[in-house]
Amino acid sequence: MRDKLTSAARLLISLFAVSLLFASCAKKTLPLPKPGRFIEKNRHGAIVMDITPWPPKTGTAEVQIRIFSRHNNPVSNASVKMDFSMPSMGMPGQKLNLTSSGNGTYQGNVKFTFATKWQVSVSVKIPHHRSLSGVFSFRVPY
Repeated sequence: MRDKLTSAARLLISLFAVSLLFASCAKKTLPLPKPGRFIEKNRHGAIVMDITPWPPKTGTAEVQIRIFSRHNNPVSNASVKMDFSMPSMGMPGQKLNLTSSGNGTYQGNVKFTFATKWQVSVSVKIPHHRSLSGVFSFRVPY
């Protein structure tokens, strides 16, 4: 009886170990697209930008950038800069250096001064890796 119990416990432990192995090897994916989310991906990694509220309004909005490695792991040691502009008006906007809130997430607030088309250039520098960049366009409605 004791041998049956021991072999059953070994089998259960083995199955648990194999399930943990498969779980750790599962393919990691990027967040899904949704309104107000912009994704720029290349072979070196990905930038995911969320703007809240969406659609944006004139005034202050929260910007969240998430940085992922080429294997879709969060990158927490990056320097993230954003440059907002209004191309149709030929005017520069705000420049932001985002602060890390952990787990590959960087946040800041931007002030949209006009209801117009906006363009955002995102520059990401990751120590000992290639830099990432992305350009996103959207409209702040009237």
